[in-house]
Amino acid sequence: MEHMKVRRVVTGHDFQGKARVVDDRDVEPITSGLMPDCAAYRLWGRDERPTLPDDARHTAPRHTTRPETDRVS
Repeated sequence: MEHMKVRRVVTGHDFQGKARVVDDRDVEPITSGLMPDCAAYRLWGRDERPTLPDDARHTAPRHTTRPETDRVS
């Protein structure tokens, strides 16, 4: 069976802040003999545990702000 083609494009920024394409390729389908007409596509994920730089470049914001909302009494 011919499965649909899925393309993954990953973007990022270089050190000057310019947008760059990091990866652009077709994703191979994952199939099983138990469900021959079905296919899954792994778009994100990894086999090993991710590591993040420890220089605070990838930290989450400490607070989030929400806009004030009008309340009906």
